[in-house]
Amino acid sequence: MSTFAQTTLVRYARWGLIAASVAVTAACGGGGGGGAPSTPANMASPASVASTGIDLVLNANRVSGVAPLAVSFNSIGTTADAALTTRPFHELSYKWEFSDTSDVPDWTYGATPAARKKNIAYGPVAGHVFEKPGTWTVTLTAVSAKNRSVTAQRSLTISVADPAALTTVCVSNSGIPVPGVAGCPAGATGQMVPSWAGIGSLTDTYKRVLLKRGDVWSSDGHLSISSSRTGGIVGAYGAGNVKPKVILVSNNAGFYLAGTSDWRILDVEVSGNGIQGASKQGIVFTNGSNVLVSGVSISDVFIGVSSGIVRGLTIEASHIYGLYDASGGHPGIAMYLENTDELSILGSKFSDSPTTHVIRLQGVEKSVISNNQIEMAGPSRNALTIRGKSTSSAFAWNGNWTQHVVVNNNIIDNSVRGGYALYVGPQSTGHAERIRDVIIEGNYIKSRELYAANFQVAENLSVRNNILSTYYAYAIGLGLGGNVAGSPATKGAYIYHNTIYKVDTSMTSNFSAFYLSSPGLASEVRLSNNIVYAVGNNRNGAGNGSGATLLAQGGVVGSDGTHFFTQGNTDDVDIAVSKPWTSINPTDPVHFKPDANYASSGNTFSLDGGVWDLTYQELSSSRLRGALER
Repeated sequence: MSTFAQTTLVRYARWGLIAASVAVTAACGGGGGGGAPSTPANMASPASVASTGIDLVLNANRVSGVAPLAVSFNSIGTTADAALTTRPFHELSYKWEFSDTSDVPDWTYGATPAARKKNIAYGPVAGHVFEKPGTWTVTLTAVSAKNRSVTAQRSLTISVADPAALTTVCVSNSGIPVPGVAGCPAGATGQMVPSWAGIGSLTDTYKRVLLKRGDVWSSDGHLSISSSRTGGIVGAYGAGNVKPKVILVSNNAGFYLAGTSDWRILDVEVSGNGIQGASKQGIVFTNGSNVLVSGVSISDVFIGVSSGIVRGLTIEASHIYGLYDASGGHPGIAMYLENTDELSILGSKFSDSPTTHVIRLQGVEKSVISNNQIEMAGPSRNALTIRGKSTSSAFAWNGNWTQHVVVNNNIIDNSVRGGYALYVGPQSTGHAERIRDVIIEGNYIKSRELYAANFQVAENLSVRNNILSTYYAYAIGLGLGGNVAGSPATKGAYIYHNTIYKVDTSMTSNFSAFYLSSPGLASEVRLSNNIVYAVGNNRNGAGNGSGATLLAQGGVVGSDGTHFFTQGNTDDVDIAVSKPWTSINPTDPVHFKPDANYASSGNTFSLDGGVWDLTYQELSSSRLRGALER
């Protein structure tokens, strides 16, 4: 077997591997290392901290409110000594700990069970829902990946009020609820409201509107919450698990929130009636802030959740599925979110958009997508697509970036119908959108045709510790040369520590792990320490050669070491013959753990006493250095 010049992974301090030694939290005011950066107007100011090389910043978009309280967190503004990193957003390891959820069940979804803890989050952007009243502590720890003895820590207090104090009304469409009976809170008001649209007017008087479980409304318009009604809950009361439900008979959305803030839509179901309509959507949210959608089921609609010009949207523990098949002219999509910042998509399942994308994010900032199952887009469409902020009608750049986005520990599965599983880039070559500071980490990404993941003209992109599988062609596409509308060439794409697998074993199929388009125009493109296995090929990804390869190139071809850099990846000889794991047909992340033979001391690649931690491919070595030091 030829030499596999695999350099080791630098541990990224995931899943309990954070170093125990942390900096001591100081009193509020002034921090070490030159002081903390100024706090944005809409962010909280946590206690400062002494630092030894890391000046850590903890931002929260709010620190108090009524339960359940959704909060968006980030560490933007954190700096570090240049000897540690010049890219602290990407190259420091961040762990968030939330004191309110240490005793709750784990997330249902995610690439690896070890990362499904609700009381822990990873990465420079995080979202959390505080479900219980109380005073809770959020702790952020940052660790240097290059020198794990260098750490910093900050903490923040979140105050969550009891929703029982809100003016409450219990609503049924079949009788008048009795307060204190059958789950309607004592002290509430009971009303029978047979009109779905009529329920919205109750929010003029009541801050908590509870719908009877098991009741079903036929829509006569949408339940509207306008800008004059700020802060409240639409939820459920009563025994059992059957959600209150609205069937969209009228061509309207189930919920319409316009210009409002601080609302929660909880534990309800929205369904179509089998007849397509362009205005049949689950939840529409425009020109507002801080809305939580939790425990909601939406099906048989044109758009499950749509938003535009919004700051603060959390989708948690929800299920959106069975969208329109376009037979009525409406290609159904689970979520279309436009110009939506401080977005958190957590612990949810999005499935079956038969003719288009499952989730389309058309412009996001300070956002996280974590612990979700996103699957079954239409042919030639994407399970998850992240694009630039909407441009003008002339398609020129509007000056706004999609930026500071973290996608981690999801299963992104487009292996049924085809298309990309994941796309990050402008919506087309005719749009000059800008995308930067995006991290794709710890996901299981599966496709059937073309790329498992495709990245176009991004600045500061990190793709690491993922498992990517595809049937043929390519696992990862990199469009590096800019586009005709003016998007610049890629600057800073770091793709490392991934496991890449081609499922199809046909001799006539073609495959390359990476397809580089116009690499001669790019800079700082690094492909390092990626394990690749593709058995049985007789062509590369471009349909040439005699077998699978690490790279296929198109457009203007650059040169390794000048326009892009590769090191420590499986070489072309080993790609087809050296199976890294014992599983015959790996389907679960645990199946992709390299076996003892592949990681034996006789090869350059070696576990060397380290640990492979499911999706995160945690390896260590005392004799080899990682990609971050290159």
